[in-house]
Amino acid sequence: MTEIAEAVRAVPGGAVVEVRVSTRKPRAGLAGIREQRVEVWLHSPAQENRANRELERLIADLAGLPPSHVQVSAGAKARSKAVMVKGTTASELVAALAAALGGPD
Repeated sequence: MTEIAEAVRAVPGGAVVEVRVSTRKPRAGLAGIREQRVEVWLHSPAQENRANRELERLIADLAGLPPSHVQVSAGAKARSKAVMVKGTTASELVAALAAALGGPD
């Protein structure tokens, strides 16, 4: 969890996770940790905000929260993004992401 914890920080009302996205992948999900960011594969293209919406739904699903609690807060048109997750703590989000990556590390 140490590597994932470096990509997540606590903020008032929730947590922010730093991600790097790759679009047009055959499947969506977490691909690992790279340069203190969670690497995320998305099926949607980066057109008309589709990839950002898919990213928000994916993070919400992994965190067990409604999609309305998750929003791309920085980097909307970039591969590197900050995603605000409301209604959770940084440690809860780290645990959820670690579980999605297949283990406690």
